[in-house]
Amino acid sequence: MLDRQENAGRRPSLSGGAGAYRLPVSGELDSRRRQVRRAVILATGFYLAVLVACWGLYLDARGRYARQLEQRLRAIAVTAAESVGWPEVEALRYGLDPEGVGVRSRAARLVSGNGLEGLFLVDVDGYVLHDTRIPAVDGEPWIHLGADTTACAAALDGNASVGPLRQITGEWFQVAVAPVRGGEMRGEGPVIAALGVDASAGYLEALTRFRGILWGLGLSSALALVLVLKLLHRSIDSLIRAQAYVRETEEWAWIGRLAPGIAHEIRNPLEVIRGTADLIRRKYAPSDHPDEIFGFVSHEVARIERLVREFLGFSRPPGADSEEVELASLVDALIQGLQARLAEAEVRVETNILAPRVWAEPDRLEQVLLNLLGNAIDGLGGNAAQGAERRIEVSSEDGLWAGGTATLIRVVDNGPGIPEDELSRVFEPFFTTKRRGGTGLGLALSRKIARDHSGDLWAEARAEPGAAFVLVLPRPMGLRAGDGE
Repeated sequence: MLDRQENAGRRPSLSGGAGAYRLPVSGELDSRRRQVRRAVILATGFYLAVLVACWGLYLDARGRYARQLEQRLRAIAVTAAESVGWPEVEALRYGLDPEGVGVRSRAARLVSGNGLEGLFLVDVDGYVLHDTRIPAVDGEPWIHLGADTTACAAALDGNASVGPLRQITGEWFQVAVAPVRGGEMRGEGPVIAALGVDASAGYLEALTRFRGILWGLGLSSALALVLVLKLLHRSIDSLIRAQAYVRETEEWAWIGRLAPGIAHEIRNPLEVIRGTADLIRRKYAPSDHPDEIFGFVSHEVARIERLVREFLGFSRPPGADSEEVELASLVDALIQGLQARLAEAEVRVETNILAPRVWAEPDRLEQVLLNLLGNAIDGLGGNAAQGAERRIEVSSEDGLWAGGTATLIRVVDNGPGIPEDELSRVFEPFFTTKRRGGTGLGLALSRKIARDHSGDLWAEARAEPGAAFVLVLPRPMGLRAGDGE
């Protein structure tokens, strides 16, 4: 019945403490978590809406400034082109426009008066007649205009045009080009040249800085929001658990104060009932079958006494009787003591003890493990997984839990398991899944003993058949992991 499997070389870690083995979530805690999640979603949605609104404002401002610059440049280019006619173009073409007078003079005043970067004039043959930005190109082909040649070509076809934004030495510029006509009336007649005005798109620099600030604020705010919400979620989670733990502790304290008095009041009548039942049995029971009629009285009295003993366990305060306990020896002794029940139920026990020493009150630890093993045997009494042998696994390992070192003990069976809707209720006093013989106090008392040792006990939800209970016992500073191996 006993199959020991020890492997001292393996050291599973419970890194993350309770994160690796979480306590089951109660209905109240699950409801509060859903509320927090909804708040997080709403806050995140509001934050994203603000970011989208800011980004929309940025795009709207950029579009409005771009349209205003285009309209301004187009208007200046058209007005300047209408002030130039055939005589001015011919004067520039043949060098008949002295410096400081005529077209050059008007171009310089137009540039300075409108805050432009430059003005240029190109004839229909593609030669530069005048460029205030680069005077040396006068008389040369207009290939130096680069991206602005498309706008010039459109103007020479008779259409005022605005060129694309271009960046030169880190600054943004834009050009507008209008056709110059050679009719007798200004602005009329065939196109004889194209006049372009160039201006700085300074708004882009400011908007670029604003966009950088927006991205920086967005990312930093998002990070801060995530950190705050995570901290808030953890704080609420811890607060709810602490509140539930305090409430449960207060309930156990009340039960503990009440238990001795109730036990005393119950035991006295029980002794009278037991004595009276024995007297009646001796006087009236048949000599050949003395327990056939009256035996159930003694049986029920014994059951009530067992219930009273378990109930009294809640009144025992956490003591200072903890000591180093050889876990492997304790588990072996318990299994040997259960051999009759194991054989009757056809159950095999496997052990895998990787943390041979624990710090606990021996008798109370024995009570917890005996209760877990007994429940596993009872659970397997019905049936195990189809086609599988009835099996219980007892294992222990060292790791981290609640920020410190701990020993984790697991008792797992391959029986039908615990229904999910009953998983969170198995530790409630007087709740039992056993059809007969169960008091519903064993697991509740076992959890109290675990918490009296500053540890905990919970039932794990499992995808495969079977029940799994996890007992955690924090290890004092003086007891090292694997000590005694």
